[in-house]
Amino acid sequence: MILSGGKSAMPMTQKEMVKLLTAHGWTKTKGGKGSHVKLEKAGERPITIPHGEINKYTERGIKKQAGLL
Repeated sequence: MILSGGKSAMPMTQKEMVKLLTAHGWTKTKGGKGSHVKLEKAGERPITIPHGEINKYTERGIKKQAGLL
């Protein structure tokens, strides 16, 4: 859910983050530790997504690393 001003009311989940990144060209690969998911894209460092709800600081860091911010 997005509020006015672009702020999210609910924390993003692992599933939502993976969906967002795959829509931007990232591919899910093997190698994530435990319940973590690893995504890769040619010419970029791999991104690891933790399981469950992602706090706003981790979410921002992942988006920044993916080039979405």
